Formats: sequence, C-alpha cells, structure tokens
Amino acid sequence: MRSRRFCGLLGFWAAAVLAGCGTPLQSPGAAGQAAIEYGPNARTGYLYVTNETGYGSNGTGSILVFYENAYGNTSPLDVISGSQTELSQVNGIAVDASGEIYVVDTDKNAILGFGAGSSGNVSPNVVIAGSNTDLAWPVGLAIDQAGNLYVANCGSGCKSGLPAAGLLEFAAGSDGNVSPLRNISGSKTQLTRSNGVAWRGDVYVSQSSSIVVFDKAANGNAAPKRVISGSKTFIDNAWGVAAAGDSLFAGSCVGNYIERFGYRANGDVAPQAVISGSKTKLMSCVDGLSFGHGTIYAATINSYPSIVGFHELANGDVRPDTYIAGTNTQLTYPAFVFATR
Repeated sequence: MRSRRFCGLLGFWAAAVLAGCGTPLQSPGAAGQAAIEYGPNARTGYLYVTNETGYGSNGTGSILVFYENAYGNTSPLDVISGSQTELSQVNGIAVDASGEIYVVDTDKNAILGFGAGSSGNVSPNVVIAGSNTDLAWPVGLAIDQAGNLYVANCGSGCKSGLPAAGLLEFAAGSDGNVSPLRNISGSKTQLTRSNGVAWRGDVYVSQSSSIVVFDKAANGNAAPKRVISGSKTFIDNAWGVAAAGDSLFAGSCVGNYIERFGYRANGDVAPQAVISGSKTKLMSCVDGLSFGHGTIYAATINSYPSIVGFHELANGDVRPDTYIAGTNTQLTYPAFVFATR
C-alpha cells in the first residue's frame, strides 16, 4: 500500500506559512449544463482526472472529465469506465495535441491510451506494456510538445523486488511492447522513489523529500542537473509536480499544502509561496498537480476527494478559485489531474 494513503495535518506548518496573499469532447445536454456551477473566474478548457474505486488489482479505475471552470457538486461531462477499458490502479494522466488521453495503470505496469472524445466502456486504442518497456510500478506521467511521454517509474521505491526507481521516456505514437527512448536510473541519478513528473524543457521528478531535475540529454546512470532538497524546502511526501512559466509547484501528501518554487530552484531553498490552511479546502493528501491557464490544480485524496485550483501566484490561507467535490462528481479516489492548455 502506498505511503501517501497515511496522510495527516502538520500543525506546525500553519505558523510557518507566509500570509498573503483542446478541443471539446462533446456539448453537454440541458441537464448537464444546469448541473454546472461556475466558479469566480470563468476559464475555457477541460480537466481530466484519474479516479479509483478500491485499490490495486481488486479495484477499478476510471477517467472523469470536467469543464475547467466547473465548480461545486457538478457531474462530470464524460466518464471512461468499465471492464473493456482495462483501467484498475490509475495514476498519472496526460492529453496530447490530438486529444489522445494517456493514463498510467500502476498495477498493470502499463500506459493506456484512449482516443479523443472517448466515453463509457470503451477499449483502449494504445497499450504500452511488456518486458521491453521497463515499466515497473509507474506512477506519474507527463507529455512534451512533440507528444513524447515521460513516466516516473517508482520501481523498488514503491514495491520490493522490482528494478530501481527511474525516469522513462517513450516516443510519440508508441504502442505495444516497445523500448523507451531513455531510461534514467542508477545510483548517480539520486532517484529512489519516483512519484510525479513534469516537463518544461528539463524534466522534473518529485520524490518523498526532493525534486530531481534532468536535462534533455540525460540517459542511463546520469547525474541530475539540479536537486531541490533540504529542510528549508519543506518538501514532504511529494507526489504531484508541475512546471510552467517561471514556476515549479510541488504538493505535500503529509501537510496538505502546495508549494511554489522558481523553476530554476536548486539546493536547500525555501519556497516562494505555500498554499495552506483551512480556507484552501486542501483538507487531505495533495496528490497529482497540473497547470493550465494561470491556475494550479490539485487532486486531493483520502477523506476529502476533490479537485482544487488556485491562481498561480496564490499564497497563504486563501480560498480556491476551483473546488469540485460532492457525490455528483463521482470522485472517490482522485489520484492525478491534467488541465488542457
């Protein structure tokens, strides 16, 4: 069982926080429109969420799609679920420029792809799996402008008996039992538990207490370009990571907060901002993160399943601009979120 499931509040943090501040899938029917409450900042785009019911091989997984400007107890626009989807322990998710939806299935050591506009109990049109892929307990997923896929391969960091943790890259259009373009793994990499991954020219990998950064040329047992780690960073059980513009974001599954660093941050540095407190509605483990249209989105799991979004410069105990939660949402265990840009 993953350690992020044992999450609690860090009382000391409140005192330490700085005060302060695609293409549409389909048009919903009248009932769907009526169910949507719009948040304070209307935006265009979509949020794709990997969602679990149960856990591991005994559980079932789904993909939920919401308007980016949905708010409150709103029903999803689309749901991909059912036995034909092959979804079980779903985690990282990314959508390419054509609308293809890629999702990591951790328990099956696979990446599954669904065509743009997919809905219901549909079979994947892409299945990346097999011994050549080097997939070993994959968790996070990111995509670059060319459509290449980056996978945080947690390996032995999450489950004993597997190869060492690492970072894999697959070429755009990959399918089947294919070899990765790159497999960054080994003692020099400082990867011990690869959780989340983000791409912004460089590749950022979040771990329990660090963010490890690799450049475009890194491969094999390569030393990282930068490592953000140390007591000043307050990185604590980071699963989600997102990079955009001048900012790098990390979530905490223990303290239930989101941190913002400069995207070139290195070493034992303090975050530029921390979103934390009772007003934020970050009431349980912060898992996957995604950035879109000036907003950082987080999936929160455990006792309070929700999707929460904040302005990119938000800081302190602030109210969210986006809050999707409630029985109508079908959120049971939302692991990762992807915002279309």
